[in-house]
Amino acid sequence: MKLHLFGTCLISLVLSQGEVFAQSPNQADCSSGAIREGLSEYLKVNAQTSSGDPVQIVSIRPSNSRGLCVAKLEFSVSRETKTQPVNQLIYISSDGKYLFPSFVNLSLSSSRQNFLKAVRVDGFPIEGKINAPVLVVEFSDFQCPPCRQTGLEIRKQVRQRFGENVAWVYKWLPLASHNWAKSAAVGTACVYIQSPSQFWNAHDLILGQQSTLSEDTLQTLLLRFAGQSGLDLKAFNQCNHGQELAGAGLLSTSRTESVELGVLGTPSLFINGKRVAYPTNSEQVEKLIAEEIGKAQLKKNN
Repeated sequence: MKLHLFGTCLISLVLSQGEVFAQSPNQADCSSGAIREGLSEYLKVNAQTSSGDPVQIVSIRPSNSRGLCVAKLEFSVSRETKTQPVNQLIYISSDGKYLFPSFVNLSLSSSRQNFLKAVRVDGFPIEGKINAPVLVVEFSDFQCPPCRQTGLEIRKQVRQRFGENVAWVYKWLPLASHNWAKSAAVGTACVYIQSPSQFWNAHDLILGQQSTLSEDTLQTLLLRFAGQSGLDLKAFNQCNHGQELAGAGLLSTSRTESVELGVLGTPSLFINGKRVAYPTNSEQVEKLIAEEIGKAQLKKNN
């Protein structure tokens, strides 16, 4: 089932019905101030909304799943010219260490240095230089409508305004709810394997024609692009249709990292390790980048 939440494509998640998550009364103590304090600190550092408003913790109570507390969050997101309220439930372990269902370690610092311990940048598409003051990592799906806005419009505005001060890294996260997203991910990974410099051209081409594509027209588009770009067509076809291990490896690494980081939907951005929720507002993204550049400049001068 495909779910949309005010400018994001969500991963459909099914909670295990096994013994650990059995639907039985939960005796966990969820009233601890440490749980609220830890969650509040994590949200303050990592949950940047497109409206710029902070995420509020409305309540934390025992859930029906053993060992888990459920927290009700309230925040607002900007969509086009309107700001809309959003309520969301998330699960947190009763010891206050993990978010569920993605097992996000709340003790993980959002510093760029620690973020890069969890996320590979080398060997993935990057626009700009890795040592740029600001590193933007995007988890994206080629068939997700909001990803078109983030991957085309916002990315280009950021590059135009900040130039070499920003490096933009792409991570593949095709959602199972989209019928040709994985094919697009595999195809562009195969382009990247042969010619890293051509990846962004393929990326922009697919997103630009997103609304008109199907599985068949996507394959035609990819094959034509490969030919026009001077790629080895035999090698490209073997990779594309055989889902060569190198291409599959890029996708599996991206997905593993997304789980560790608690990415539940696309597009998801991390700016120097700081999460941006539902990045469809260019002004908010540019504001955060400008702040990071300012911090880097201040550190350089001191």
